[in-house]
Amino acid sequence: MPTPAVANFCLLQNILGIVVTGSHIPFDVKRIKVYRPDGEISKDDESSILNTDVVLPELINFEDLPPVNTLGIDAYKDRYLDSFVLKFFDGPTIAIYEHSGVARDYCVIYFIL
Repeated sequence: MPTPAVANFCLLQNILGIVVTGSHIPFDVKRIKVYRPDGEISKDDESSILNTDVVLPELINFEDLPPVNTLGIDAYKDRYLDSFVLKFFDGPTIAIYEHSGVARDYCVIYFIL
């Protein structure tokens, strides 16, 4: 899910969220983004997190992961779809360029005019 979709979903659901930046990001700027229910964490929050010792279990069983939940990406798409009235697009032809971003597969809308 793209970072803005995670941030949006955390705000909508009043929950925490974590994004690990993608493999296309240069190593020296890769990071983990943490979202609180009210937005991205502050520098003070980040400092506290980085200075906290955490003990992880010896074994993490990934077979117990739940199925993919699409509520977050559905909310992300709806945010944009609800912002536009189709009549706004009457007349012109619209071309959509798909770049290499994570959201490219979720944000394409085809209009037949």
